[in-house]
Amino acid sequence: MAYFPAFIKLDNKKILIVGGGYIAYEKLDHLLDFTKDIYVIASEFSDEMMQRIEKENLGFEKRTYKVGDIKDYMVVIVAVDDIPLLSEIFQES
Repeated sequence: MAYFPAFIKLDNKKILIVGGGYIAYEKLDHLLDFTKDIYVIASEFSDEMMQRIEKENLGFEKRTYKVGDIKDYMVVIVAVDDIPLLSEIFQES
């Protein structure tokens, strides 16, 4: 699967990140340059990720993804090493 790079204006766009590890942290770090309307869901968070979430006062939940979690978000970043979950979220969108 090839990916097309895109420019997205993130003003007034709610963003969900699913994942709490290194890749999710990298995505969060870059997104914070553009918006703080970011929410994070993960069953586990790296120390670095938790520190950044707390520093930026972002919303988060320590739990697994549930069907329907993406419904209120304009942008969803899935940064997990779980192919079935990736597929499930893709099919839901």
